Amino acid sequence: MTPAEVDAFSHGMLSAIAWTSEYAFKMHFKSNFLSVNMQVFSAFFWCMTLPVVYYITTNALLVFRKNENVFTNNDKTILSSVLVFQLLCLSPFFLILSCDVGRIIFYWIASSFVMFLLIPKDKIEKSFPTFFIKFIERVNRGLTNILCPTKTTVALLMLFIGVPLIGFSFGSVINSSVIYNILWIFSKPFIILQNLLT
Repeated sequence: MTPAEVDAFSHGMLSAIAWTSEYAFKMHFKSNFLSVNMQVFSAFFWCMTLPVVYYITTNALLVFRKNENVFTNNDKTILSSVLVFQLLCLSPFFLILSCDVGRIIFYWIASSFVMFLLIPKDKIEKSFPTFFIKFIERVNRGLTNILCPTKTTVALLMLFIGVPLIGFSFGSVINSSVIYNILWIFSKPFIILQNLLT
């Protein structure tokens, strides 16, 4: 058995030290996009989840603001520009360098908000070319036309869309959702009771 064949989940980073580049790239790409669950490739769940995560991130501050001056549509465009730029920078990790999806998405969103909140907005806006800003505005308009951002829609998406820790599959997307975890916590005493009675 070669070091690359050691079970990655049980030996973690120790086995990863011995991985060849080719093995790591193939394993991560397969885990992220080509694994099959319920006869569906994981790429489908990427295509479903990533736009929703982007939609929630760009609209959460907009719909939950108390004052219209706190977060304007221009602020949304600037935040969206940072998010897309960061996504492009992190794309090697999403594609072939990692399958720790939950960690990468958290890093992507958190670092984008740090940039948005710490760097003056006019400087961020000037750092992106006009065609890029216009592209972001078109994307945001398209998503808004598909689903109008309201407190209800954003809150429901937050409840039902999950981001799995590792790889993508239907089961992992469902299991990582807030609503599933709430239901699981409330059903745990009944599961224990059922086990005691059987």
